Amino acid sequence: MNKKIIDLYNKSKKILTDKNATVVTHSIDFLNFPYSFHEYFIEGKKKILEKNLLEIIFFSVFSIIKNNVFWILIYLKHFLKKKEFETFKHKVVIISHFFNQNSNKFNGKKDWVFNGIFENLRKNLGAIKFILFNHSNLEEKKIISDALFLKKSLNFKYELKIFIFQIKETKNIFFNFFLQKKINFITFLQILSSIFTIETRLNLRLYIQFLEIHKKNNIKFLFFTYEGFSWEKLLIYASKEVNLHCKLIAYQFSYIPKNSFWIRSKNKKYCPDYIFTCGNFNKKKILKLNSFYKKKIFNVGSNKYFNVVKKFQKKLNCLIIPKGTLLESKAMLMLSINLAKLYPSINFIVRSHPLINLLKIYKNNFQRNFDRNRNLTISKKSLNKDIMIANLAIYRGSALILSAIINKVIPIYYKYLDNKNNIDPISDTKINKFILEDENNFKKILDKLQYFDQKKIIRNKEIALNFFSKFEKKNLLNFYKIISFQH
Repeated sequence: MNKKIIDLYNKSKKILTDKNATVVTHSIDFLNFPYSFHEYFIEGKKKILEKNLLEIIFFSVFSIIKNNVFWILIYLKHFLKKKEFETFKHKVVIISHFFNQNSNKFNGKKDWVFNGIFENLRKNLGAIKFILFNHSNLEEKKIISDALFLKKSLNFKYELKIFIFQIKETKNIFFNFFLQKKINFITFLQILSSIFTIETRLNLRLYIQFLEIHKKNNIKFLFFTYEGFSWEKLLIYASKEVNLHCKLIAYQFSYIPKNSFWIRSKNKKYCPDYIFTCGNFNKKKILKLNSFYKKKIFNVGSNKYFNVVKKFQKKLNCLIIPKGTLLESKAMLMLSINLAKLYPSINFIVRSHPLINLLKIYKNNFQRNFDRNRNLTISKKSLNKDIMIANLAIYRGSALILSAIINKVIPIYYKYLDNKNNIDPISDTKINKFILEDENNFKKILDKLQYFDQKKIIRNKEIALNFFSKFEKKNLLNFYKIISFQH
């Protein structure tokens, strides 16, 4: 592990838990570690940490100019438009995500995260309004939906307000952290450069939208995805700043990586009122890390739990499942190409994450290689159909491996480029798996498959079922009873 990243991680914990940390401090991209040490989330941090004093001074000035002055001039025509925030009558709101794979038609039943509990929530709490992040390449007006989409740019008044936030935060970091000797001058400059990055600015745009949505609407129940991202804290803070009567329910729908300090927070300003989990394993893990959520946490299950009837296959079928980052997707594609060349008797099936257009990456970088390997495909089928025929699955940071294990697929963790960052979702379990360092040691794994008997496969499934359990109506009912009593 990069020592500078570890040092930053420890500094970030101290800064974000300091009494002088503001909501804008929590919006600074450089200080947040969602999914801990995954390459995608530390790549930008590495670039800042590797700069010397002169480079970081130049980079800080450049960030301020590029991401504010130039950006405002380029998009001035958008800023001048009057963009009002929508009002609605709904008392129940779900904040979720829209991807290309959702198709143009959206409703709660087809939602990527909440579709399993949507009907139950609607039946017990009333009509639901969806507020969506648009991760697709489609314009909102072309998506058939009555959802509200979060904006990627605001009018001039709000953009100016963000700039003022950034200036005030610069003063806060300088006077309350640097001058108080909590950080050194280099760290101050590194944070300064990130205060003015586009990532931090995007976070602050979301914060303003969350504030305005609450000011214009009387929301009683707000459900949202919970993975440790900065915007989640800003959402909670904005809600508690404007609407104290709103109940905040965070749905932890994936795995919790090691070293996730965000889940340890007991600062009520940034903590949800309740947490829904996708399984009992994470429920116990959260309670172990943070007793604050005792009697406030409910395992409601996950739509990632499903059973398929396995089809007998003469050939081995190996599923390759990258996480939704460009870096990991390219690495896994390259691995699949090399494996397909070396093992023509095995079918390799690469699945695309909803955030990534894998076909586009393949056409731009790997098409010639793919065309030469008939035993290699980018899947266009449903996940159920891919898992139905899979015997093996190669993964890195994707929690999808748990759905595969539930359906008796043998897991293989890909540890590449002498990478010491352990981003394995099942690393803190007793699930049996293989470790793949490069395509050359895949042969050793194949030789050992005969020792991976049904007992190990069944044991793996039993453990994985604690991660992603089937939907628990009983636990949802307990939740409704508690909130009914409080009202």
